[in-house]
Order: sequence, then structure tokens, then C-alpha cells
Amino acid sequence: MLNDGTVKGYGYYCRQIDFRRKDLFSRNYGDHFAGRIVFPIYDADARPTGFVGRRPDDRGVRWLKHQTREVPLSARGWLYGIEKAGRYIRQYRTIILVEGIFDYFAFYNLLQGQDKPVVVSTLGSYLTPEAANILKGLDIEHFIVAYDWDEAGRNGIERIAAKSGGWVYFLGGLAEGQAPYDILKPVVSTISGFSLKHLKTDEQ
Repeated sequence: MLNDGTVKGYGYYCRQIDFRRKDLFSRNYGDHFAGRIVFPIYDADARPTGFVGRRPDDRGVRWLKHQTREVPLSARGWLYGIEKAGRYIRQYRTIILVEGIFDYFAFYNLLQGQDKPVVVSTLGSYLTPEAANILKGLDIEHFIVAYDWDEAGRNGIERIAAKSGGWVYFLGGLAEGQAPYDILKPVVSTISGFSLKHLKTDEQ
């Protein structure tokens, strides 16, 4: 089946070199995400656009991406969790941007109980132009950028502030090893309709 290019999902497998054969590049296939935790990526309409795989340890390449062939949307436009958050983002006109998928889970669990799951992961500290265009269609007024407080995270916050067209709030001053979740958790419960005066701010 893995040699049949007409089978749906064929693109999720990659060729592997078999050193037992004379022709090292013969048609042998293996699971592209072998040994990884796999997370499906959806677009705003809940259509699958690809997968991200994460090794449970820190050896080698930790993250792998793979795009579907069925949906013509570049991986550069991926926003993890946008299919769940979209309608709430429009309601509150607010979004919380985090870097990683595990950051997303932490914030989503915190916000879901308050019916405010407006969190989305940019899968890194860089909001691509393609992803920014998707967010523009949601009419967002307030951006909370909960990135890590390292150089990459601070640079990402500055770029988003320059592009957003709205108010950008950030969770700065994190101690070494402290996660953005640690600061936002005690604040969210005091927010009424996402009045964001409690947060540190950076004007656009």
C-alpha cells in the first residue's frame, strides 16, 4: 500500500535508504513521524492542512512538519488551534498568541473553563505574513503576545506590534525558567470581558 501513490495519505511517508540493497534508493518507505508525538494542524474552517511531529526526547530534530496535499495552504500560514478559537476571537476581538503547542494546551485549559479559549500557537516566535493575513480577517483589537522572554521572543513581540494594527500587550519581565502561563494565570480570572488594563502594555 505504501508504494501506491494513489492512496490518500501517501504523502505522509518518506523514502528511507536501505543499506542491505545494492540500489540504496530503492522504493522503501517508512513512517515520516516514527517515534514522534503527532499533532494535526487545521485551518480556520477545521480542514486538515498538515501535521507536526515532536520527539519525546531532545535528540536530533525535535520538530517535523508535513503539509497535506489536499488543502492548498502553505505551512507558513499555520496557526495551531485557530479552528477552535476563531469564533471566540471574533466575539472578544482579542487573541493570545503563544509560541509552542504545549504552551497552547496550558493556556487553552485555563481559558476554556471561562468560555474564552482565544489562544492560538504561531508554532514559533515568528508570525509569518501568511498567518498575519489570516488574523486580519478576524477583526482583532487586542493582541496578547505570551512569548518566552528571550531574545527570539522579544523580537517576535516587536514584529507583531509593528504589524498588528491594534493594541499589543506582552507578558514581560519573566524570570529565567518562568513560563508566560505563570504570569497570565492569576490575571485571567480578574478579566471582565477582556478589559486588559491589568496587563503590561506596549503601544503599537
